[in-house]
Amino acid sequence: MVFVSNILKCNNNLINVIDDLSYVLWAESEGLKIDSEELKSLDYVHTNYFILLQCIFNLLPDLESDVFHSVGHDDVTSGDKIISFLLGGFRRWDAQYFIHVAQYGYTYENTLVFFPLFPFLTHYLSKLLWYLLSTLFSFHSVILLVGVLLNFTCFILAATVLYRLGNLVLHDREVSWISACMFCLNPASVFFSALYSESLFCLLTLCGLVYVERKMMYTACIFFGLSAITRSNGLISSGFVLYAETKTILGLLQLSRVKSLVWKMKCLFNWVMSVSLKLVICFLPFVMFQLYIWFSFCVSNDFEHSWPVSVIDIARTKGYKIPKKEGSDWCFHSVPLSYSHVQSSHWDVGFLRYYQMKQIPNFLLAGPIVMLIIYSAIQYFVKNKDFCMHLGLNSLKFRKDFKTKEYVFDSAQCFVYMVHATALTTFCLFCIHVQVTTRIVASSCPILYWVVASHLVENKLTRAIHEKLSQEVSHKNLDHCALVECSSYTVIGFFTFLKEQFKNSNALNRLLTLYFVTYFLLGTMLHVNYYPWT
Repeated sequence: MVFVSNILKCNNNLINVIDDLSYVLWAESEGLKIDSEELKSLDYVHTNYFILLQCIFNLLPDLESDVFHSVGHDDVTSGDKIISFLLGGFRRWDAQYFIHVAQYGYTYENTLVFFPLFPFLTHYLSKLLWYLLSTLFSFHSVILLVGVLLNFTCFILAATVLYRLGNLVLHDREVSWISACMFCLNPASVFFSALYSESLFCLLTLCGLVYVERKMMYTACIFFGLSAITRSNGLISSGFVLYAETKTILGLLQLSRVKSLVWKMKCLFNWVMSVSLKLVICFLPFVMFQLYIWFSFCVSNDFEHSWPVSVIDIARTKGYKIPKKEGSDWCFHSVPLSYSHVQSSHWDVGFLRYYQMKQIPNFLLAGPIVMLIIYSAIQYFVKNKDFCMHLGLNSLKFRKDFKTKEYVFDSAQCFVYMVHATALTTFCLFCIHVQVTTRIVASSCPILYWVVASHLVENKLTRAIHEKLSQEVSHKNLDHCALVECSSYTVIGFFTFLKEQFKNSNALNRLLTLYFVTYFLLGTMLHVNYYPWT
């Protein structure tokens, strides 16, 4: 009966998921209407300027590098040349793998670490568009166009959902607004626009977190499950569900001390079954993808027949492993998991493997975001030591600790977000290519933007400036004003706020603003020209 009731509950959530997501994007929070027009306008301007920056920087000569290139990259038509000029900088580095998977599927073993949801959506949306544009563009160019448009759409939605999540967790409209604006200027921005899976992953993760805060766990698990087949670290998001459910059961047991032992055991059994089903939803898409890869590379030998000759020729020339009868090495492991094997054998990912003298520049690139997260975590844990020692599971007992909080993110609700960001940063620092830390944290951890925004609005002068700007915006008729007028005003208002950080703020705020702006520009320039910004 427990399983039946849980499944029925899950189905009810599925039926309402579209309406709920619309509510997430446009509903009211704490009695305040979301400034959706302002935020969308800033996103549109960000998109336009980012494409312009990419075009300008792409005029610079590319660095000679021996990297993977997808088959069918040649510009065939005049339309292909236009797409290449406008968006060519967005298909650098790992984007080539996503384009290859979107066009041909998982043909080579080294493509298996690029999870399927983003290339799957890109492939089928490109097919729909290509039917209309096949005389103007090659399929490769349509994939590039659709991938960029898909990422920009996900990016705009993610910024809006981040604002909504900030209102739910922080209960501070101002910090939530600045957080969403800083997200539009984040240090990994180029990866949210290029053909990477960061924008889609970020949107799915943030939607899942909103549903966790609204206690709609089954819907949250669906989003986390989808994020797990977008990027591997999506599996970690299941910890938010487990933590929230643990707090719920402990609170229920503490408030029901007069109940009998039998009642408590029944309650605990129902909780275990419910949590198990939710975790299955989170992990099932990842498991199904791994089973598909295992069958493709270790069992079946029929996939090769549908590939173009050029795909097979490249595999022979470069020595890429393709599905075949004898199978790959990982096929014979006790747990035939392709992901860990390919990461280790093709990218040399492993504990402390990146600790080499030649990688010092990459550690310096990752340094700012690592220091920011670690510093904020230490600051949070030192100030709320007793609360953290109890893992935040008895928030009522330590509620007085948060009455004199220095920053908005210094709250009980932010505990699990801080733990998530700290654990993810630590893992990146010791176990993977450290330069990837910036984009992993930027796409996974909303606490990053809450920390930055809390510091930026900390002094009274910048608060007064932002409140004045907000009042001026509220007097505008945003529903009827032209998009250009809205966009210009929003950009001027937000960047006026940032400019004040250099004039009237402390050294930390200046450094944070400089970090975001510099990485936004420098990352774009280096990435689109095949310089090591991955």
